[in-house]
Amino acid sequence: MSVGQRLKELRKLKKISQGEIAELLKCSQACVSGYERDEREMPYSTLAFIANCYNVNLNWLLTGTGDMFLDDFVPQSRDLTYVNYIKQGKQAHLDINSDDDNAFWHLEVAGHISAGEPLHDIREYEPLELLPISQRLLSNPNKYYCFVVNGDSMTPEIEHGDYVILSKRNTFDDDLDGKIVAVNSSDGFTLKKLVIDHQNRLSILFPLNKNHNYIILDDRHKIVGVMKMIIRMFKD
Repeated sequence: MSVGQRLKELRKLKKISQGEIAELLKCSQACVSGYERDEREMPYSTLAFIANCYNVNLNWLLTGTGDMFLDDFVPQSRDLTYVNYIKQGKQAHLDINSDDDNAFWHLEVAGHISAGEPLHDIREYEPLELLPISQRLLSNPNKYYCFVVNGDSMTPEIEHGDYVILSKRNTFDDDLDGKIVAVNSSDGFTLKKLVIDHQNRLSILFPLNKNHNYIILDDRHKIVGVMKMIIRMFKD
């Protein structure tokens, strides 16, 4: 049985229509139909979101291994949704009751951002996916960018595959000193810690992983965002 077939089995068991799944995922019914027929590949974050919404064993949804539901779950129309996030260096586990239809924003993931050598993989017109973010964490999604981290230059704080939420920023000021910023240049987009050396009149982009090189900030670089939050998907 495929991932799409297991999604359909889950939906039938819980007596949920494709339209209801589409509303949950903020996508079209045709998209859900494509998932169930294995014509479209579901992003891992979407699978994790579905699993969390319905208390499904994510391992079962991905591989068919183990029980369908976690614990002694009795199927119901709505259950608790769980979001794992990291904010200001502290890990937390947030639970939101899904009966609140306004509990989540669905933030567009614009593309990949490098934690290493800069990347060009930015999709300006079509998001990679939609990431569910609790409205208790972000008040206005239009003020933020979301990227998927590619590389290990920002470990251990930021890992490959993490989602970073960035406050939109297009000005350079002293308050950015010591902040993790997203920078755009002719080489692409990259994520680094900004250190301002006033004595030598230098601004330097440092990796957190000392095995990577720093970058001197100059007129070729444009700051586009300041890191607000890291979202990390956890496997049980």
